[in-house]
Amino acid sequence: IYINPSNGGGGGGGTDPIDPPYTPTNFTITWLRLENIPMLDGNNGSWDTGLFGGGDPDIYFKIYNANNQVVYTSNSVEDIGSSDLPHTWTGVNTTLSYSANQHCIKFYDKDGDLDSDDLMANCILEPSHLTYGTSSFTWYNNNTGVRFVIGLSW
Repeated sequence: IYINPSNGGGGGGGTDPIDPPYTPTNFTITWLRLENIPMLDGNNGSWDTGLFGGGDPDIYFKIYNANNQVVYTSNSVEDIGSSDLPHTWTGVNTTLSYSANQHCIKFYDKDGDLDSDDLMANCILEPSHLTYGTSSFTWYNNNTGVRFVIGLSW
């Protein structure tokens, strides 16, 4: 990795190698695009059962920092079915520590006040898997089929 020196006089604006490579302190998730998620619960039933009918899930997500604190909650998108994916949430703009072992992104089906929201997917995000300077990262789990992309800012 090379950087342009920020101090120094005029001249040609050369580059200096960094050894070891630069390790960022933080990274920011700027957007999230959900590409795939199970449309049926663990019992192969609808996420919206009982009082709330059998519609498609009303999906939202929360980002948890390394201390398991919620640092971002998205808006809920009603009745997302497979044909509605991918779906992108913009304006996430949540900064997390790069030095943490892991953060978590959890997807929920919003059920309202009379029923607790259902956890659809629990996704562990390890900053060590992110490459400094890239503008996005794809997270996927072959076993569950969950796949999403996050936009990154450094």
